[in-house]
Amino acid sequence: MFYEVFTHEYFWLSFLPISLLGVGFWFLLFERSRKQKDPLILFVLAILAGGGSAMLFGFLGEFFGVEHWLAKVFGEEFCKMLCAIFIMEIFSQRFKTVAGGIVFGFSVGIGFALVENLVYLTSAYEMGTFGPEFWLVFQGRLWSSTILHGVTTAIFGLFYAGAFLAKTVYKGSHKSPLRVFFIPPSFQAMKNILTFHFTREHLLFKNQNTLEEHRARPIILEGFLVAFFIHVLFNLAMDQAYPAFSFFIALFFVWFLCNKMKKVGGGDN
Repeated sequence: MFYEVFTHEYFWLSFLPISLLGVGFWFLLFERSRKQKDPLILFVLAILAGGGSAMLFGFLGEFFGVEHWLAKVFGEEFCKMLCAIFIMEIFSQRFKTVAGGIVFGFSVGIGFALVENLVYLTSAYEMGTFGPEFWLVFQGRLWSSTILHGVTTAIFGLFYAGAFLAKTVYKGSHKSPLRVFFIPPSFQAMKNILTFHFTREHLLFKNQNTLEEHRARPIILEGFLVAFFIHVLFNLAMDQAYPAFSFFIALFFVWFLCNKMKKVGGGDN
């Protein structure tokens, strides 16, 4: 089935060039805007990890019979989070500011979106809906979903890198945030997560390279929760037939992340 899709004339006229433009868009706005220039192979591995997260979601979705759209959004973000953590744990020593978490997270999201869109293509091919009109609509979907998946995982990466760089409670600086998961949760930690304490205090109104003097686990879990709600907002806009608004949501958070990188990520060296 994939062979027929790959050899279809519209694949080479639409999906492939738009995909390359999407990856180039990311490099232009994120990784290449940093002073630090990480090897390209690191981001290729991160993109592959993102593709793996899409396959993981597909397997878990089939196994648990996930049908509701909210459960699908949760599952997608959860699988992307797992793979983002995996890749960032491997390359965490490269983090100098939270900008590192943003670009690694964004690349994982791109990998997820590319695989998801390929699956969407094969489904459309099976239904015999390939044609110029389909590809015109698909280009819009490809752009919006790719940016959306990149943005939500980049948001999580921002939180994760902030937790890694910070000297948080129960861990020293530059120590894996995952170690705090072995410590029992507290009521205050849950309150901070559900009230978006770190988002309000450290991302919207302040610009800090790390999230100091907090527990790392609430920071990470809040990052996941923020990514989940952004994804939900995007899907609601799409379901209500407001694709332009959903695209605006994705672009708004691209602008937010770029602005955040300028303020806290320029110190990469």
